[in-house]
Formats: sequence, structure tokens, C-alpha cells
Amino acid sequence: MDDLIDGIRAEFHEAVDLSSKARDFADLKVAFLGKKGRLTAMLRNLGSLRSEERTRIMKKINALKAEMEETLDRCVKAAATAAERIESDGEEWKRG
Repeated sequence: MDDLIDGIRAEFHEAVDLSSKARDFADLKVAFLGKKGRLTAMLRNLGSLRSEERTRIMKKINALKAEMEETLDRCVKAAATAAERIESDGEEWKRG
């Protein structure tokens, strides 16, 4: 299960690196954190684990969830700022 969590983390960060638009990041949020997302599916499957193992894995999944949410929030803000800058530069170019 640890390897699966680490694999999802790596896949998420690779997808973030390949994304640049706010819409891309919204799609990633759904794919990983949505109702049918990869992380959500893992949480649903914890019932088969022993109590100690379930607690440990749950902590690891929740930490990854927080990491993903923070990363996506930061990326959406950066994409919005870049889009505003491009729009502003375009307006200046038209005037200039």
C-alpha cells in the first residue's frame, strides 16, 4: 500500500509539471481528490486492513491529500497571475 501511495504522489507531481492552465489543475483535482478520484478510492479500500495498519496508511493518505490540495491551490493562483499578466501585456501592446 505504501508503494501505491508513493506511486500516486509521483504521478500527481508529474501531471502538475505538465499542466499550465487553471482548467488543467481543476481536472487534476477531480482525478485525484474527487468522488471517484485515485486517493478517494484508496480511502474506501482501507476497511480490509488491520487497525494499526489502517491508521498508519490513513495518516499517509491524509498527508498526501493535504500536499495535493496545497500544490493545486498554489498552481491555480500562479496560473491566474500569469493569465492576468499576459492579458495586461496584450492591452499595453495594443496601445503602444
